[in-house]
Amino acid sequence: MHQRLLTKSRLYSMGISQEDRCPICGTEEETTQHLFFECVYSQQYLREVLQWMNIGIQNTEITGIWRRVTRLLKGRRCREVATAILAALVYWIWKARNIVVWDFKLPTTTYIVRQIKQECRMRKSTYLKSKTSIQEREWIEKIMQK
Repeated sequence: MHQRLLTKSRLYSMGISQEDRCPICGTEEETTQHLFFECVYSQQYLREVLQWMNIGIQNTEITGIWRRVTRLLKGRRCREVATAILAALVYWIWKARNIVVWDFKLPTTTYIVRQIKQECRMRKSTYLKSKTSIQEREWIEKIMQK
């Protein structure tokens, strides 16, 4: 897989960085796989987001996470919301990483999840289109109120 994100590992291999450690946890090489799916902080962010969505998945490995999440949700609109939430999670993990790199501060899990919720709430009306079933509407409304 061709990777375009300028992770520490990639910058190190290009001779631009002096180190390849994950700036968030500091324990592993910062690859996209590690940063988004293996880092203890990323895993904590994911667990909190899944809890917010009322999705009880024990296996949070990246391989198949979207499929496992959307399989538990009934209806196209719910799957669209879940996809948007997972995309926001990836965005905020990268943003948290950059805050650590540039501002030397690690955003809390509470802060990251609050930002994801806020972004999703701003788009709530796009999820609740006229063809949304009652069950889908109830699930979307319920998680957006949390």
